[in-house]
Amino acid sequence: MLRNIILMMVLLSTIAYAAEIKGVIYDAGLDKVKNAIVEVDSTPKQRLVSKDGTYSFNLPEGIYAITATFEDTTAKEEIIIKEEGTFVLDLFLFPKFEGEDLDPEIEIENLEEQNNIIYILYGAGLLVIILIILYKYKYTKKELKLENIEEDELLNKSLEIIKKYGGRATQKDIRKELKLSEAKISLILTELEYKGKIKKIKKGRGNIIILQH
Repeated sequence: MLRNIILMMVLLSTIAYAAEIKGVIYDAGLDKVKNAIVEVDSTPKQRLVSKDGTYSFNLPEGIYAITATFEDTTAKEEIIIKEEGTFVLDLFLFPKFEGEDLDPEIEIENLEEQNNIIYILYGAGLLVIILIILYKYKYTKKELKLENIEEDELLNKSLEIIKKYGGRATQKDIRKELKLSEAKISLILTELEYKGKIKKIKKGRGNIIILQH
């Protein structure tokens, strides 16, 4: 009897300190995906069919893998839960390419603090980009040249590379093809995104580049 009471207290304690993990499921075009199957390798395993393109799980402290599948696309994210609370983790469905690792580890600690840091870094990066663009158009009257190749030619070559990869390539793929520095590749992709030619999605430590039609 005493053993059953202690077991029940442990279970209730685990539930009381569970964290809620929720988010939206997107496809490569950033549209919400309905009827995707989402599951997490908790004990016991939790599984649901997302009728409206969203999901939610209650999980205690621990390390988990959340996966989502829809037709021939998939998404998988690893999370580490260290405290209770409500955390947002959106899932992006992509076809799985051979040799491509799209499963970075995501550590979730405090959502509000994490978001504040992201906003600060994003704002600083955006300010740097704006200053670069202003400098370019204010002080340069001729077309920008990178590695002795005209800018328009580099932009077109970048678009051709993305098309060659089926309309979706990593920033690393483009850099390997053009053989330019990371800073110059970032400048090219920023210009293409500004012109509405591509869409960049942050994935792990790199970017996935999607061709806009």
